[in-house]
Amino acid sequence: MAVAVVKSRALAGMHAPEVVVEAHLANGLPAFTLVGLPETEVKEARDRVRAAIQNARYEFPARRITVNLAPADLPKESGRFDLPIALAILAASGQIPSDKLKHAEFAGELALTGELRPVRGALAMALATRAVGRQLVLPVTSASEAALATGLPVWIGISVERHGAKLTGFGREDQDFEDVAQALAPLKPDVISIMHTSPNDTDEAIDILRKHWKGPIGAYPESGYFKMPEWTFVDIIPPDELVAKSRAWKRKGVTAFGGCCGLGPEHISALSEAFKS
Repeated sequence: MAVAVVKSRALAGMHAPEVVVEAHLANGLPAFTLVGLPETEVKEARDRVRAAIQNARYEFPARRITVNLAPADLPKESGRFDLPIALAILAASGQIPSDKLKHAEFAGELALTGELRPVRGALAMALATRAVGRQLVLPVTSASEAALATGLPVWIGISVERHGAKLTGFGREDQDFEDVAQALAPLKPDVISIMHTSPNDTDEAIDILRKHWKGPIGAYPESGYFKMPEWTFVDIIPPDELVAKSRAWKRKGVTAFGGCCGLGPEHISALSEAFKS
């Protein structure tokens, strides 16, 4: 699609008014225009977002890009809009599925490597997001503040991931997930879920998480993932192998299980029986 919309939040004192990030891609000479009353640090997002997308092994569109931060009369400051701007561009260019962005709000400053840095006002954003019934995606270092808003699912992001199904996952490096596990465990959440990972990555992540967390774990793997830049679907796992893994995960304390991208009906039906047994 040529237009994509991602929700975020500004910060105005103790309040966090909603900001709608709209990205439009048009034909013409390559350009990147940012409108919607952005302050200097928001305007600088153009360079951070471009580098982060490229270093995350996505393609930065060589098109005329217009990003609007609505409402136009609300001043926008800080680097909190880096992540929603990057996701909106990726969705508008068809590199990630836009339907996965509808029920969440995003905030996070991007490093040039694509990693996420903390933002101010996580609690205010969490309270505002909870009031409208959406989920909130934040950098891991902002999670402890956001967790003070009880009853809100807070999703943790490490970086802008390189394949579309993951969106804002934990990252593939062991050290990334080790850091996440150490940060989440002291917060005593109701459940920690591992989502948008291949089954082998899920298996490894559960082992790492178990060293720091003894509570409930949710596992939501894919049967495969898109490999860049060839855009081929690889790492397909047979249903019987995934069933065997799910039984092993259950023995490790996984209490919730579901399917993400790539799991077909045969996977789901087999897993339902396996997890009941």
